[in-house]
Amino acid sequence: MAIFREGVKTSTGIKINNPLQNSGIFNTISSLNNNLTFVRVTDVVLNEKHVKFNEVGQWNGIGTIFYESIDLQEKSAGYAYPLNSHYKTFPLANEIVVLISIPSKLTGTQNEFTNQMYYLNPVSIWNHPHHNAYPSTRDINFLSQKQQDDYDRTDAGYVRRVEDEGTDIELNYKYYSNPSQNTFEENFNIHPIIPFMGDVIFEGRHGQSIRFGSTSFSNTLTTPLMVPNNWSLIGKKGDPITIIRNGQSLTANDKGWEHITEDIKYDLSSIYLTSYQQIISCSIANEEFKSFPTKPVGPSSYIDPQIIINSDRIIINSKVDSVFISGQKSIGISSNEDINLESLKSINLDSPLIRIGGLEKTQPVLLGDDTIDVLTDLINELINLTSALKYIQKPTDPTQAIVDIGISTPAGQIETALGNILNRLGPLKSNIVKVK
Repeated sequence: MAIFREGVKTSTGIKINNPLQNSGIFNTISSLNNNLTFVRVTDVVLNEKHVKFNEVGQWNGIGTIFYESIDLQEKSAGYAYPLNSHYKTFPLANEIVVLISIPSKLTGTQNEFTNQMYYLNPVSIWNHPHHNAYPSTRDINFLSQKQQDDYDRTDAGYVRRVEDEGTDIELNYKYYSNPSQNTFEENFNIHPIIPFMGDVIFEGRHGQSIRFGSTSFSNTLTTPLMVPNNWSLIGKKGDPITIIRNGQSLTANDKGWEHITEDIKYDLSSIYLTSYQQIISCSIANEEFKSFPTKPVGPSSYIDPQIIINSDRIIINSKVDSVFISGQKSIGISSNEDINLESLKSINLDSPLIRIGGLEKTQPVLLGDDTIDVLTDLINELINLTSALKYIQKPTDPTQAIVDIGISTPAGQIETALGNILNRLGPLKSNIVKVK
């Protein structure tokens, strides 16, 4: 990118010794500078219930802001549309934005355009993602005592140090009340995240962030990393990492102006996409790995690329087709309480070896149908034997067929019992669990 010598304090700069002084670029810069205006937001149209919804173009006007001049020379001076329709940061009331005037509206039939105001993202007055509201009074000495207590004087000017759970600054609207939009509440303990050299960071207003970062540490052994993070203990500088965080740690202090780093253990919900980092603070609910012949490396010790998803609850759902979980080595499912598998049709397991109850279990499961067939044959043979025993005659009188009561009575009882056992075999077969 080209660097010119004009400087930044004048619209056209100093043209001396500049070979481009006659190229027209200075007129372009001057013209652009004249089209930029800094204003204070008084309201923003976010839904159809806003009193100005029709005035700004109905649904085409969503995101339109109303504004006033910073010096309060004009009240509700006008409105402006978002400059970018794909990436939007909707400002709060009392935040400062940059307006740019662009010919964009066709008028009449002569192909003539009129200028329309568009706004850029809020100016980072306080360099804080939660809000950057700039009260309408220009001198902090005119603020209420409560508001004055929220500002400290430093070498760089006044800085915000809110410690009383909020301020008197209006952040939802100033002139056009819309209860359906009156939803933003200042949270004094929202922290920005610490950047490391080369990071690209996106931060929301409520403790959300996306960091495109890398392993960051000092090459000097006597100079440790001054601001530690939980991903730079090993590897080499430049190893990429992507961290998506929704909700900062509940253990963070109440000094919301202090920067913090992500904490996968205590942040509300996190997704880490690593390359060669060791996420030492990461743990899973059950790391005993009793079902593994060789225990795997835990997530806090693993140093190769991995994806970690951590939250109080995780749901993976496929609305139409299937969910596939596949691993080159193994798949581990563990819990400190229960593991539940449910299906409205069937549960199918396919493996050369299936162990239930632990690695030390070696007893094979019997085949249900074959076991029933063997027991049936055995009982039928026993029934035949007892039937014959019932009619054994006493050998003392060969001329008369006298049944031996001492044998026939218990034989009859056994025959009846075996018949009852035979009737009970059929229901023993499971209609659900099937093997081979």
